[in-house]
Amino acid sequence: MYPPGTRSRATVNRVLPPDCAGAAVGARPVTTRRPGAVTLPPGVQAVYGDCDDPTSLDAAFDGIDRAFLMSAQASCSAEHPTHDLHLMRASRLAGERHIVKLSVYSGCAGDYAIGVWNREAEAAVMDSGIDWTSGLPRS
Repeated sequence: MYPPGTRSRATVNRVLPPDCAGAAVGARPVTTRRPGAVTLPPGVQAVYGDCDDPTSLDAAFDGIDRAFLMSAQASCSAEHPTHDLHLMRASRLAGERHIVKLSVYSGCAGDYAIGVWNREAEAAVMDSGIDWTSGLPRS
């Protein structure tokens, strides 16, 4: 894995630490779907969490110390990147030690709306006081 406070340009599965595969580190995927209906490797159990309902994230993040954050909120669909802000709030409350944030390719450049919006999302991670790594997808 890349050192805290760095950025990488790699595919998602290369950003994640190799030992996160399967249940080796107690992976806990968060889904807005029915957690029991999600197909996952043996030993991995999904939990419910909805970025539009921040209190549901508190329960989903309870007891974890690291997270890979990837928001599916469409850029500029709200005044602020509320999903990323709610994920970071839950991360701080859980006392996490390290965040890996999936960024967007060239999404933080420029002064146009998408760049400003994504910079706010990344600033929430970088300014959190939690060790972080930002994963930049390839084009």
